[in-house]
Parts: sequence; structure tokens; C-alpha cells
Amino acid sequence: MKGELRVKLSNGKWGYKKRIVYEKYNKPIHNNDVIIFLDGNKLNCEIENLYRLTRAEFVVLNRNHLISSDRNLTLSGILYVKLLIKCKSLENMKE
Repeated sequence: MKGELRVKLSNGKWGYKKRIVYEKYNKPIHNNDVIIFLDGNKLNCEIENLYRLTRAEFVVLNRNHLISSDRNLTLSGILYVKLLIKCKSLENMKE
């Protein structure tokens, strides 16, 4: 991922700093998960700036241009996307 910080791990491999920081405070990240920077700053790897989404949520968030440099706007966009996906799944259950 272009512009993101990478660090060398104890096993000699390289990993993304955002994943390491996130997993330090939360459960492990699965292949279907994406970690985003709430303020859009790829160098700000503080835990308060990291948020885990499913790939499906990330796609909708990105398509609707709901990622902002304002942390609160991005969080609002995430909540909106989660609501959209939930409504869609409920509509599909009715059919």
C-alpha cells in the first residue's frame, strides 16, 4: 500500500505498522478485514486513528467517497455504510 509505514518483524519479514499497532490493542486481523486511517494520514498509526472494516464495508465507503481528512466525518461515513449494508441484507431476506 503506497505511502504506508512498514516495519521489520522479528522473523525478518516486513509488515505494515498499522496492522501491528491494531493487533497490539485488538484481536488479530482476518483476510476479509481492512484497517483504515480515520484522518486519512497514512503516517498517523496511533490506535485512535485506526479502524477495522470488512472489505465489503470498505468498498461501499470508498465508492461513495466517504473517507475524509476529518476523523469525525469518516466515522459518520462508516456508520452510514454499516446502515446501508444492514438495510440491504434485510431487504434481501424479505425476497
